[in-house]
Amino acid sequence: MLKYAACERGLMFTDDVSRWLLTHYRRNMPSLMRMLEKLDRFALEHQRAITPLLPRAMPADSFQ
Repeated sequence: MLKYAACERGLMFTDDVSRWLLTHYRRNMPSLMRMLEKLDRFALEHQRAITPLLPRAMPADSFQ
């Protein structure tokens, strides 16, 4: 479902990103969708691909 939602937004990321999110973040869909939006915005602002390293580069308050 998470990869489908990302694809709907035009985002492409590997299974590593999905695993990272499910391992290090809340596992409910509303939270995951908010995080997906934050990842998208952060990646665009910093012109970076969405990889497992990207969430680590985000400010800690992004995960609240």
